[in-house]
Amino acid sequence: MEHRALATLLRSGASKCGSHRSRGAVFHGLHQLLVRSRHLVEVLRKAIGLDTSINDDDELMPYRVAVFGGLLSLIVAVAWLVAAGLDVLVALLFLGTTLVILVGLARIISQTGLAYARATVAPGVFTVNAVGTTMIGQSGLVALGANFAWAADIRTFVMASMATALKLAEIACLEHRRLFWAVMVAIVVSLVGSAWTIIELAYAYGGINLVSWQFSGLPSFTGNWVARHVQNPEPLQAWHVGLTGLGAVIMGALTYLKGRIVGFPIHPIGLTLGLTHPVNQIWFSVFLAWTVKATVLKYGGVGWYRHLRPLFLGLTLGAFVSAGIWLVIDALTGMSGNAFLMG
Repeated sequence: MEHRALATLLRSGASKCGSHRSRGAVFHGLHQLLVRSRHLVEVLRKAIGLDTSINDDDELMPYRVAVFGGLLSLIVAVAWLVAAGLDVLVALLFLGTTLVILVGLARIISQTGLAYARATVAPGVFTVNAVGTTMIGQSGLVALGANFAWAADIRTFVMASMATALKLAEIACLEHRRLFWAVMVAIVVSLVGSAWTIIELAYAYGGINLVSWQFSGLPSFTGNWVARHVQNPEPLQAWHVGLTGLGAVIMGALTYLKGRIVGFPIHPIGLTLGLTHPVNQIWFSVFLAWTVKATVLKYGGVGWYRHLRPLFLGLTLGAFVSAGIWLVIDALTGMSGNAFLMG
């Protein structure tokens, strides 16, 4: 997705190069597309040549490349899923759900400062709940299960990283076209390097002896999920659709109230992430951080806040530096087990 559309959907706050109003939640990935439809129409008009007056020189890529590149990617993805066993309509539903969830998660990560977040429902699970297993079929269930690895249990993904990078680029007024190629190089190097590392370590030590969830937990869960639905077909359940609609209504109401009532205490992101990992484990830490920040702002004002901010940023940096030091110690001494887990 090109720079301005992605930035409009995902970023919040203001900078010296521009400003954007913000609201956010997973359910509002689609909502943001509708709200920002005017700009998206302008992007489409520029891409197909109906309005040459629209300037896209400061974007990450030309509008035409973004639009037709996105369409080509969608066609390839749908064709791949159909070849794997999904019906065309089910493949479109799965991909559409995935995009909505990823846009919502990326915006939440950008707005809240969380290192990562997980959605309340996986796209494959939502697809089954939305149409039932009969329409999907056994081969389709296997195809959905095979996509769990990248769509169902993700800690980070390129869209969230790009949202942060674009915000930093906007603040620093960097040239976006050059940033695009730097991002592409980083993606290729990361993909090749991580794939090689995982294969090398798995062959050297056995995958089952590495991270338990990635090598045994998730594969077992996926296989059991597919087998359960194959053995016990489930038609479309009205209560699945009803609860989804209820969640959307509540999220819409909270977003509306948060955007129009100053000081409204309930943030819609809380409804989205309240029962998900890692929030269900770190909520007390978040509460402590909020309490300290609120106390400092109330009794010390912005001055105290600015003076104390380096201290708390240092605490975060110290945790990562400590992890890096132990990696070096392990490499030099042959020790193991000094793990640094974010959740």
